[in-house]
Amino acid sequence: MRFLIFTLVFLLSGCGIDSAFETPQKLACPSYGVLKSAAQIEKDGLSLRLQRLAGECVEQDGDVQMTLGVLIETVREKVETPLPQDMRYFAVVLDEAGQVVAKQSVAVEVEFSDSALAANSADILDLTLPAEKNWSVLVGFEEHLEQGSHHE
Repeated sequence: MRFLIFTLVFLLSGCGIDSAFETPQKLACPSYGVLKSAAQIEKDGLSLRLQRLAGECVEQDGDVQMTLGVLIETVREKVETPLPQDMRYFAVVLDEAGQVVAKQSVAVEVEFSDSALAANSADILDLTLPAEKNWSVLVGFEEHLEQGSHHE
C-alpha cells in the first residue's frame, strides 16, 4: 500500500514524466501562399480554386514542424459532371534563392452532396523543415506547374 501511495505521489508531482508530454513550442511559420498562376483550374466542366491556406508551426527536435491547412472550392456545371481522377495540387518548399528543394503532390478529393453544384474540401499537410534556413512554401494546382509558363 505504501508503494502505491508513493508511486501516485511521485507521478502527480511531475517527477519522471517523459518530455514527450511537453507542449511543443510554437514558432513563426515560414512564409506561405498560393502560386497565383496555379490558384485555379478549369477542366471537364469543373472549376477548382485554392480558397484558403492556414499554417501553424512548432519546434520539434530542432526542426520546424509545419502543419498547413488547404481549403479547395470545387464548382461543377451540372450535377452529372463526373470528377476526374487526376486532379492534383502541390506544395513546394523553396530555399532563400527561390529554388525548389522539396515537392509534395496531393490528390484532390471532393464529395458533392446530392444535387449540390459546389463543395469544399480540406486537407492537412505536414512539412518538416530545418530551422536554420529561411524557407517559403507555395501551393498550386499541378496542371499549371506541368505546363510551365504557358499560363503565367
